[in-house]
Amino acid sequence: MLDELSALLSSVPHTLATQDEYAGAIVEENCLGKSTVAARHEARKRLLKVYSLDFQDPVYCMFHSLWSRNPMCRALLGFQYAWVNDAMLRDSCKHFLPMAAGTVVTPLQTSAWVAETYPGKYSEKSVKSVGRSLNSSWYQGGYIEGVHDRTRKLVMPQVENVAFALYLGLESGLAGTGLFSSPMASLLDSSEAALVVMTELAARQGLLRFKHIGDVVEVAFDHMGAVP
Repeated sequence: MLDELSALLSSVPHTLATQDEYAGAIVEENCLGKSTVAARHEARKRLLKVYSLDFQDPVYCMFHSLWSRNPMCRALLGFQYAWVNDAMLRDSCKHFLPMAAGTVVTPLQTSAWVAETYPGKYSEKSVKSVGRSLNSSWYQGGYIEGVHDRTRKLVMPQVENVAFALYLGLESGLAGTGLFSSPMASLLDSSEAALVVMTELAARQGLLRFKHIGDVVEVAFDHMGAVP
């Protein structure tokens, strides 16, 4: 739902917007350009489920802060946040992340993975639909490129994406070097060494505090008022 999320946050960009303000923009102002009122309500429901849209939620606060900083981080950042709240998207990492750059990606392949991973759960028609939807999500996140012949590509994370991955890792109870080998970090298509370098850059930009002395690694966000 990257396009819809982008349209909503463009329409209601300010910090500490309420869920009622977001709802008004979607349902009353139709900022998403939906053709029916029912479609507007459905879009609002899906956005709330995936992205929270709640400044009482510290993860959303962090997400919104990073989203506002840099348009270049947004496609991957939206994917990272969807990954948090979508179990199937997390499961599909086993299918997509091991692919080498240049590997052909087709809905048929992904549908076959869905059928194998969730035997008997979906009808044949639903399996195909889920396969297409997953491919679309990974395409929007920046992991797939091409128009007709689509292939796996490596994403190019911004410092905001690295900061968000580290924040999610801390929130899940990880610490130290484990933050750079976490499931959250694996979404960044980067080596641990590269992530350390980008974390140092994020620290210089004031996104986090970082201490790295020998085997001692400390990452903190408390100075931003966003302590996991």
